[in-house]
Amino acid sequence: RGVRVYIPTVFRETILQELHRGHTGIQKMKGLARSFVYWPKIDMDLENMARSCPECIQTQKNPPKVTHFWEYPSYPWERIHVDFAGPFQGQYLFLVIDAFSKWPEIHIVKDIKTNTTIRILHELFARYGLPRVLVSDNAAVFTSADFQQFMKSQGVDHVTSAPFHPSTNGQAERYVDTMKRKLKAMNSTPMSLHENLQEFLYTYRRAPHATTEDSPARLFLGRDIHSALDKLRPDLRQTVKKKTIKDKWDLECRNFKVGETVAVRMYNSPNLKWKIGTIISQDGNLHFTISVDGQTLRRHVNQMKNVGTTQPNNLGGLTGGSGVPALRTPTSPRTPNSPRTPNSPRTPNNPRTPKSPCAPTSQHTPTSQHLIGNPPPNSNQTATDGSANTAILDPPRTLLPPAAQSTPTALRRSKRDRKAPARLNL
Repeated sequence: RGVRVYIPTVFRETILQELHRGHTGIQKMKGLARSFVYWPKIDMDLENMARSCPECIQTQKNPPKVTHFWEYPSYPWERIHVDFAGPFQGQYLFLVIDAFSKWPEIHIVKDIKTNTTIRILHELFARYGLPRVLVSDNAAVFTSADFQQFMKSQGVDHVTSAPFHPSTNGQAERYVDTMKRKLKAMNSTPMSLHENLQEFLYTYRRAPHATTEDSPARLFLGRDIHSALDKLRPDLRQTVKKKTIKDKWDLECRNFKVGETVAVRMYNSPNLKWKIGTIISQDGNLHFTISVDGQTLRRHVNQMKNVGTTQPNNLGGLTGGSGVPALRTPTSPRTPNSPRTPNSPRTPNNPRTPKSPCAPTSQHTPTSQHLIGNPPPNSNQTATDGSANTAILDPPRTLLPPAAQSTPTALRRSKRDRKAPARLNL
């Protein structure tokens, strides 16, 4: 075939051995074969030859790594990853990571034993509940019979990674690396390992995570952890208080004190609305206990009013006691047999007030009260004030003189020339 020689089936094995001399790779074998020989499916035979060589198999590289992706949980604490780290400063660290929120739990232990691991997990399960899946490596502490029995009694599925493949439990492995680097950086501080660990957890839990773009505390607890930086924000309580109190000025004006006399709103009578009482105690910012006529009442500031320094003992005096308004009683009531008292005669010491020359003579001068619809009173009309009868005399109203009054201007004709209308003469 062209410049290549066709090789019969009998000699093909010998040619394959020659092409694979020196344990040449698959691609180089194919390049040499295309320059000299040919037979059907020669590329497939070359690949089988190279893959079946025992010496080549022993010296081959590892295959390309495939990243293992865990399915993202649907709620916090559904799947947790556990691992041990250390020894670090003579102690070990037991890590528990929540796969949903990346919330870490780290405990300092002196040894790596099954009893220690079960005790810590028991505390975490009592605090946060039972997870659905627990992922660990194949360490002896996790594969022991006691640990397997504990997982089975709690109803938790225990999943282990492949031996010598720590990336399967990557959630815990990456966190071990991060924690070791941070604790080494904090080793220069005078604080102990426990104090440095708590400081690291406090910062890590409230900082946004690179994967979830949210803090572990918000995803796990449903809120952020309070820190010193939160003091820079405005106080939420003061903001709510300002929006709740609609009329702060009115509330400050009604600042009642214990022992003060106030008017209290009453509801047991349809006609009696207010009574005078004394504040006994303050139950809160807006509630007071008041004594009214020997009765103890509890009222809101909206049901109380300030009163003057001099007030009646009970507002019932203004309402006739029973809640019905009482009529004013004159000092000297008139009986049917007593005649009406005539007007007092004029005396030299009591002359009639002379009228103004500008005032009208036929009718009384109207006042401001009369201008709004009230009829002008008669000079003989009397008013009862409860003690004596006194004639009502309106003060005379001063009018402008006639010369100062404006007179209407006489109408006059326009000086414009008027032309006769043009008529059509037929």
